[in-house]
Amino acid sequence: MGEESRVGVFVCHCGGNISDVVDVKAVVEEARKWPNVVVAKDEEYLCSKPAQDNIARAIEKHKLDRVVVACCTPRMHLPTFQAVLARAGLNPYMLEFVNIREHCSWVHGPKRSEEATKKAIRLVRAGYERALKLEPLEEISEKCSRSVLVIGGGIAGIMASIELGNMGYDVYLVERYPSIGGHMAKLTKVFPTIDCAQCILTPRMAEVGRHPKVELLTNAEVRAVSGYPGRYKVEVFVKPRGVDVEACRGCGACARVCPVEVPDEFNEYRSMRKAAYIPFKQAVPYAYVIDFEHCTRCGKCAEICPAKAIDLDDKG
Repeated sequence: MGEESRVGVFVCHCGGNISDVVDVKAVVEEARKWPNVVVAKDEEYLCSKPAQDNIARAIEKHKLDRVVVACCTPRMHLPTFQAVLARAGLNPYMLEFVNIREHCSWVHGPKRSEEATKKAIRLVRAGYERALKLEPLEEISEKCSRSVLVIGGGIAGIMASIELGNMGYDVYLVERYPSIGGHMAKLTKVFPTIDCAQCILTPRMAEVGRHPKVELLTNAEVRAVSGYPGRYKVEVFVKPRGVDVEACRGCGACARVCPVEVPDEFNEYRSMRKAAYIPFKQAVPYAYVIDFEHCTRCGKCAEICPAKAIDLDDKG
């Protein structure tokens, strides 16, 4: 593909933002030596209307099949130059964008630097090499799923789930611990307003827990992701909890009879909890969980549970 390519390289002065530090003329002269480069030019402002017209004319005159532009950030002008290619009859994805302003001149200025010029040449050369491997792409439209997976049940995940649910999406909120809340659940106040953390968090936890468009998947982890944007398939493994969340009344009888005590990770291991426990008082879902790592399976919790919600053989 590279031997048949016809490449155009265009380098911007950016009104001195680049050329005050990088010898733009030297970059252009070097680019002219590379195989398959049939035109290499510099412009004071590549994004200006006259410079855009010059690029379009060069594409048509020299029958360019790929273009390298070396200028500022693609975040600002990638659509600008893609539109130029499209106007000249070239697939807009046959464009390689090289940032020699933020990635070179701005970090090595403000004075002219030979090393900065060498770096710019290397950056443009890398863009040129990548351009040789570009292939035309076509935009497609695809009907997307109306379901959304939010990973992480901290305050950010909670708020995202609520907002998405309010927009009508079916939301699955995955949290690896038995309760949502995240690190904020451990805080008393939050910076910089020193507001009460629980006054902010717990109403949102309750709201997302009862939201008709949000399904909580606690004590769960993402195992695999496949597919593509709008059509992802995600495998989620729900770890054994040992307690039926829907049936549990939160009465605490299981914890009272549990003979096992272990350090409480929610309290940074400064206190003890039972192997049958609830993560914290405002937990959502408000249901107990069996710590199978420390549980002896004595069966006392299952015997006393009034709701018969405990299953010590739970496999997840």
